[in-house]
Amino acid sequence: MSGGGRRASGESLDAEYGFGSDEAASPSPPAPAAAAAVQSRNNSTTNVHRAVAAPTADELPPLNELNEAFAQVVESMELSPQHEQDLLRLPDEKKWQLVLKDKARRKELPPDYFVTQLTRHLDPTAKQKKLTKKQLQDLTAGLVPSLGVLENLEVALRTNNGAWVEEFVDHPNNGHNLLVQFMQDLPLAASQKPVAPVLGRKPGEHHLCIMCLKAIFTTDYGFRKILAEADMLNKIALNVQNETDKTRVAALNILAIAASDPHDGGLAVMDAMQYLTVTMAEPTRFFTIVSQMKDAKTTNAYKQAALEMMLSFVQNASDLNMLVYWQMDLERAGVNDIVQDLASAAMASAVEVKAVAVEYAKELVSVDDLAAGRQELLSEHSQTLGEIQALQSTVQALTKDRDEVRKALKNTQIKTSDMDQMVASYRKELSRLNGRLTEATTIIVEQNDMMQEHRSQLDQLEREHMLLREQAKSGVIRVSAPDGTALPIPMPGKGQDGQPLAAPLPPPPAPPPPPAPPPPPGLMSSAPGLPPPPAPPPPPLGGPGMAPPPPPMFGAGGGIGGMEPRPRIVPNVPLPMVNWLPLRNVKGTIFEDLSDEKPLAEIDFTAFEKVFKARESKDPLVKMLGRKKKKETINVIEQNRARNLVITYRRIGMGHDFLKKTIMGTDLTELLPEHAELLLNYVPTDEEVAALEKHSHHKDRLDEAERFMWEMHKVDRYESRLQVMAYIGYFDELVLTSAPQVEAVIAASEALLNSGSFRKLLEIVLAFGNYMNSAKRGTAYGFKLATFTRLLDTKAQDRRITLLHYITEIVCAQYPQVEHFAETLTGLDIASKVSLQTLQTDVTGLRKGIDLILYEREKQQQNFVIYSFYTNAVHKVADLADRFKLMQDKWKAVTTSFNENPQKVEPFEFFGQFKTFVDNFAKCKADNIKRNKEPEKTKTIRVITKDEFAEKFNDLKVDLAPHPLLGTTSKTMG
Repeated sequence: MSGGGRRASGESLDAEYGFGSDEAASPSPPAPAAAAAVQSRNNSTTNVHRAVAAPTADELPPLNELNEAFAQVVESMELSPQHEQDLLRLPDEKKWQLVLKDKARRKELPPDYFVTQLTRHLDPTAKQKKLTKKQLQDLTAGLVPSLGVLENLEVALRTNNGAWVEEFVDHPNNGHNLLVQFMQDLPLAASQKPVAPVLGRKPGEHHLCIMCLKAIFTTDYGFRKILAEADMLNKIALNVQNETDKTRVAALNILAIAASDPHDGGLAVMDAMQYLTVTMAEPTRFFTIVSQMKDAKTTNAYKQAALEMMLSFVQNASDLNMLVYWQMDLERAGVNDIVQDLASAAMASAVEVKAVAVEYAKELVSVDDLAAGRQELLSEHSQTLGEIQALQSTVQALTKDRDEVRKALKNTQIKTSDMDQMVASYRKELSRLNGRLTEATTIIVEQNDMMQEHRSQLDQLEREHMLLREQAKSGVIRVSAPDGTALPIPMPGKGQDGQPLAAPLPPPPAPPPPPAPPPPPGLMSSAPGLPPPPAPPPPPLGGPGMAPPPPPMFGAGGGIGGMEPRPRIVPNVPLPMVNWLPLRNVKGTIFEDLSDEKPLAEIDFTAFEKVFKARESKDPLVKMLGRKKKKETINVIEQNRARNLVITYRRIGMGHDFLKKTIMGTDLTELLPEHAELLLNYVPTDEEVAALEKHSHHKDRLDEAERFMWEMHKVDRYESRLQVMAYIGYFDELVLTSAPQVEAVIAASEALLNSGSFRKLLEIVLAFGNYMNSAKRGTAYGFKLATFTRLLDTKAQDRRITLLHYITEIVCAQYPQVEHFAETLTGLDIASKVSLQTLQTDVTGLRKGIDLILYEREKQQQNFVIYSFYTNAVHKVADLADRFKLMQDKWKAVTTSFNENPQKVEPFEFFGQFKTFVDNFAKCKADNIKRNKEPEKTKTIRVITKDEFAEKFNDLKVDLAPHPLLGTTSKTMG
């Protein structure tokens, strides 16, 4: 990291563990600076910090234990990947030495120990001059001199891991604030005589406080913690005027690190410089620092630290305006002259200072060039503005043309709808005529069949008449008896002797019984006299439509489906999986008689395991680190919400930057409206934003859903922009859906209120109801809408027609002006499908959405998509809102007229009852027409009387044969 670096980059690794950055696989002695740091730390800490001797090969633990312990050490260091790889290449002896050092360091004193010591040193009681012996003993019991506490604290902050530092600065310790308080108390405490030697202040404690703050500042958490404090940098900036050079250098290093933060770090340091200017009464900012740099006694370390702080300003400016502002501030303080002198210096001792000065000079920008570039940009801006105005005029013209096209399209749609209705009416009439034609054809066919039957009967009667005439000529009429024999019947009149017969003609024999049904084809050849075949067996219980019986259950054996269980085979080494489709039940297949036991016994799988052995990581340490790194993914979103967000993000298929650009530009060609509506479900909440900001310094460790939500919440008015895109995408669909429904409810309401034929029909229904019920239940003055459906429940005596059938027949016969009342009830088809709650939600959403569009148009005045859409949509929404208000009035009037509560009934329920009544009326009308056209199919059989028979056949002169028993004819018996 620029500006001095923090602990996370691994730059303090040398001083912490005593190894140079160039260490590789072979051991090498530590660098002098690192060795000095280690020696200083060992001299200033307790025995737990003593150097660990290099272990021998016999002292090393097993390799797996060593790798596991070393992995924990590397994980706690918060190093960059490059430093991790460097440590992994160390020999085992070095790894074990680092493990031992880490164990020793873990035995150090806790953070609250140092906080307690510093708090006791700041106790106001210690500054009292008169203390009893008891009070003095209680005050100094277990108290360590402040110099030793600060020395040990500085080492602990430098060498311990980040968790130790976090505990030191977090509540309730607040160690960084305690250090600043102790540093401010130093001048007063040093000027007073301590009541006890342990309470005295020593030279160097001020510098140690600054070094402790610097050690805190080199960690990510401490860096953010100090920047979050309002006056922390101001108090650190005051140390640039300290008498000790190394203290001033340390203060400048802290300010350089703070200025390198891209998130307003430079502004915070600039505020600290302003605080220093006001406190020191300086003519300009940076005056004290520049004055000290001009002093010949100033060391090169101070000059380098000051230049590095200024370089951080220049390199981390948020924009060009801020860069020029800071550069001019430094130039007024006289930094440019000093930089030129240092850049041209030829002293060997100032090589590093010269390098920084040269780099600073390269980073400066030319204000004159910027001014010239600004003029060019203004010219281009004017030219572009003219082009934009021309494009706006073109857009307005195109919008006007588009509105005209849409208006023409709407008129065409209306005409098309009318034509469709006419075509549907014609088709309905054609269907009705086809039905009547089919009925007429059926009647004609039935009449033809009846005529054929009548002709056949007439022919049969003529043949019987001729036969009787022929038999009459012979004197005997033969009639078939029930047993099939022919019985002769003498003719009435004379007998064989020519005398009239006294006995009347006997009645004709009874007709034979109807023949039995023919036997099945299989029994046609059976001999006569056999009993009739038995009745066929009843059908199966399930019937043809029943489901087949369930399959049999698996066998009760150990295997699946009754199969014999087989043992699992465990290979000696991990093997890859075969992507096959196994069978668990092989009964009835070719595998039923096969077994793999013999091949398993015959084949040697040793060579097979060598060839197909699954690959594993050769370095268990790398594998262990990779697994631990995977577990470090940061998740703050609820699991199901995160999973659904990832699915939505992948479905959209855009990168973070491109998606943000699309949303900022309201580009509906890239981000579909339905995708914008999906993203609205995952707008980060305040709790999620707070949790994400807590981990903002570890963005690379955020999981996919958290990273997406973190990137999207940076978009200004993210939720509002998504709502605008979703609204624009669904606007036309909502308008085209809502407007016809509003018009249908208005039309249907007006039709029910103004239709005279329908009013007359209601009077007819009311008359029939009172005629049937008033004698028992009293006279009614009206009826509920549910009565329409109950007209079908009241049936006639023969159960063939209902009350509605009869009312329909009466209307068609006596009230022709009421017969076609359905034609006056327009809009019922669409109105019977409308939900008022849904429609009101859509219209309210359109009105709120247009207000949102207006708000965004004011925020994004250069967004032509929103501008043109609002110009076109605002009138449509206003017209639809006015029509909806009219619809509400009509709806209230019509429901009240029919004794219904408009707040409790929906249009699809209310108009649906009228629609059902219209359909039932039409159906009953068709049933009546069909029933009236059906001919009477009942046949009348008239029995001829004796006198009619005698009158009809008396003129016949038939010579009958004599009776075989009586010896006379029927004529003689008459």
